[in-house]
Parts: sequence; structure tokens; C-alpha cells
Amino acid sequence: MIDVEQLKRDAENGDAEAQFMLGSFYNEGTLLAKDREKGIFWLEKAAAAGNVNAMINCNIRWSYEDGDKHKNHIGKLWGMAAVATGDSIAQYNYAVTFQNGEYGQADIRRAIRFYRLSARQGNVDAKCNLARAIIEGDGVKQDIVKGVELLNEALEQDNAMALYIAGHYLLEGDIVEQDIDLAYEYFVESSKQGLWLADEVLEDWDEYTEAC
Repeated sequence: MIDVEQLKRDAENGDAEAQFMLGSFYNEGTLLAKDREKGIFWLEKAAAAGNVNAMINCNIRWSYEDGDKHKNHIGKLWGMAAVATGDSIAQYNYAVTFQNGEYGQADIRRAIRFYRLSARQGNVDAKCNLARAIIEGDGVKQDIVKGVELLNEALEQDNAMALYIAGHYLLEGDIVEQDIDLAYEYFVESSKQGLWLADEVLEDWDEYTEAC
């Protein structure tokens, strides 16, 4: 059981991990009444003290503040700070922001650079996105064999996104031999792991199979 009062004392005494936890509790409304202002205050304190998880949180929070370029810029800076620590999750998140164009125009080549860095450290989500880019030649030289090998590494870890991506390739039959039954199994397993994208495919399964 977490002693909230002790956590507050630790945070006030400069403990970065305690500051991160306190900020998270305020933001999520767990153990403490939800208070966005206090949540942000403690998360930024933790980030400034070098807590990588807090940096990532600040990056995500400020990068998606619609219509506020100043806060978007702050988010980008926290993302850069987190990446500089060499953290694989930070590298992955940073890649996603470039792929989605959160910092302006989408830049898939730059995204791939950070997906590679993250994947080399074993981040399975980065492996999935990198595998798909290599298989489809999106921002990188197409190499189906290499891409499939990378995707198989992620499948061996039973990753939800890997199952979803492989399910599409099995359903379409363009990259690998078509296997609709196996594709269905992959989508079901991906859905069980909570990936909403797989839920959408299963809801419209008849339409997907008719198109194939």
C-alpha cells in the first residue's frame, strides 16, 4: 500500500520518482483527487530532475495540445530530452510523432531512424513499425524478406500489433501466401490483447473476406 503522505514528502524533498508518481496520481485521479494543474506541476518537476518517464509523459501531453504552438514546442523539447537519454520507449514515441506529422509535415524517413534505434534495444512496437516500413518500402528501401524476418521476431513475442499487421498480410495474400483462417486467428488474438484496430477488422470481417 502506497503511503501518499510519505510520497508527498519525498516529492517535496526532490525525489524524482516520487514526483513522477505524485504527478501521475493527480492526473489520473488515483489515490488522490484529480487535479490537472498539480499533476502537470509534479510531472514537470520530475522531468526537470531527469526522470525519463516524466519526460515522455510531458512530451505526449504537450505535443497533443491542439492550437497551442508554444506547448507543442515544449512537448517536442521534452521528447528530445527523453530521446537523448537513450530510452527505447522515448525513441519509439518520438518516431511516432514524426510519422504522424505531430511536429509539422510527416517525416517517415526521420521516423524510421528512431524506430531503428528503438528496435535495436528490443522495443517490439518499434520492430513492428519498422518491419511494415521495410516490407512496403515506405521511406526505406523495400526488402520483403528482411521485413518479414523482423515481423516474425515481433510475432515470437506475441505482440498485438505484430499479430494485427501479419493478419492483414495473410488476409490480402500479396506479401505472403493467403491464409484467411490464420489471419482470423491473429486478429482474434490481437483483439484479446486489447488492440482496438483488430476489433474493427473483426466487426467487419465479412466485408474484409469478401474483398479478398
